[in-house]
Amino acid sequence: MTETVATNAAPRAERAPRGCAHTGPLPADADTTPQLLEEVWSASLRSKGRRVTKQRLAVLRAVQSHPHSNAEEIVTAVRQELPSITVQSVYVILTDLTDIDLLRKFEPPGTPGLYETRTG
Repeated sequence: MTETVATNAAPRAERAPRGCAHTGPLPADADTTPQLLEEVWSASLRSKGRRVTKQRLAVLRAVQSHPHSNAEEIVTAVRQELPSITVQSVYVILTDLTDIDLLRKFEPPGTPGLYETRTG
């Protein structure tokens, strides 16, 4: 016998299953080159009123190559490319890129926030 559990939660809108296929300007396929990614990221940054900087591109590359990473892991990856970047700078960039929907932050229960690129 199964029992129905009543909750006070509002019903969720139906969504297509997404997994790691995020909404965004690029399809996630094997033919996506680093140059194409940078062009799309650059255009997206400009369209959102942001300057294209080596720091922003380094953070995007780090998240792209280390999906579902927390901020500390991203700092470590970015420092491989830009050793002098500060932790604070990476956090500010992560927040900004999340605010303009170039990155997605999700927070599984009991873990720090994880980041991923929105690549279609």
